[in-house]
Formats: sequence, structure tokens, C-alpha cells
Amino acid sequence: MTLRAVGRVQVPLVALTLALLAVPCASQPAPDQGPPREVRDTAQAGLRAMLGAGGGGGLQRLGFANADDAAGAGIGEGFRTYTVPPDRLLDGRETELRALAVPTTNWQLIVFNGGSPRAVITVDRVKGAWTAVSIGAAGLAAQSAALLDRWPASAYRLRFIRVYQASADLMEIAEGGAVIGYVPFLSARVALGAPGPFDAENLWSGEEVLARLRPVVRAAIGRQ
Repeated sequence: MTLRAVGRVQVPLVALTLALLAVPCASQPAPDQGPPREVRDTAQAGLRAMLGAGGGGGLQRLGFANADDAAGAGIGEGFRTYTVPPDRLLDGRETELRALAVPTTNWQLIVFNGGSPRAVITVDRVKGAWTAVSIGAAGLAAQSAALLDRWPASAYRLRFIRVYQASADLMEIAEGGAVIGYVPFLSARVALGAPGPFDAENLWSGEEVLARLRPVVRAAIGRQ
């Protein structure tokens, strides 16, 4: 058996190799396990403040009949927002959407009331502090809840991808380290030329998403 000296201790080369292979690679971040506690706490505090400042008309626009109806609202599932840098998207060298998506500091959390999705609250880093920056998007909340019914976060790895230049949202669905496909939210269906109702069962391949996405982003930023 070949031995390699490590300080004053001799370690079998095979054992040393296996030990090194077991060390996690620093360039591969661990999958998101939902919003950190400080993000959830910020969302909950922001929700109370935003609903309190909304008034009757504002509450109704968020799907609440009145202040009493809004009193039971709480924070449900949340997703970190990933995005696709337009330069990397358009240079054409990367052919996998999964590799193009990069994390942001932005989180989207579903607001539930009485078991029903009512809105999405957005939390982001502002001047070094977590801040609830907006609330709304009742449609996205309903679509996200329907998606979670079909693809629960307990069984699948989900990544929420927002392509700002195309105003398009998608959810990446992965299982066992392999991407199953991408569910387009209504914003993506409209922006990418595939109008129709939201369907959590409708999975697009990464290749299809990129083929639809590139011309839309190129037009949006004026690259011909």
C-alpha cells in the first residue's frame, strides 16, 4: 500500500484521497432551505406595518375585506429570487438555464389568510438591513400556492427565477440533483409568447426557456 507522509503521521494514499473528495466544494453553495429566520421575521413585521397603513381601500386591493379580515394574515412559504444576467444569457456560450441563474438578496414570501394565498411580500437587503419593500401580486401568490401543492418544497428543490428584462417569472423544479423542468408563471407565458392559463403540470425544458427568452431580452435591451 502506498503511504504519504503528512507531518509526522503516515496516511494511506487511498484514504487521504477519499477524505479529500468528501470535503464540500466551496464553489458549490448549499441549496436554499427556505428563508432565513431574519427574513421571515422581517416579512412578518413588514406585513403588519403594511396592512396597518393600507386603509380600507388598500386592504381590499390586497384581497382583504377589512382590518378584521386581515388580522389573521401570516407568512407562508418563501423563495429566494434568482435571476439571469443578460450578458451571459445573450453571449450564447452557456446552454443550460440552471447554470445561468444566479442568486440575489431578494426573497418572495407568500401571505396566507385562512389557508388562502392573498399576496406576496418582498424582502430585500437595503443599506445592509433586511427590509420589507413591497406587498401585492395576488396572482403570483395563488400560482405559487398551486405550484407548491403539486411540487412541495419538502420533496423537490425549487428555485424562483425572475428575468427582469423580460418581466418573466419561472420556477425551476429539481429532484435528486437533476432538473425536471421549469414551470412558467403567467408573466412568463405572456412575455415569452405562450399565453394561456397557469398550469403547475406544464413543464418547459431549459432549452425551450432559453430559446424563447433570448430574443425577448435582446429586444428589451436594444441589442440587434
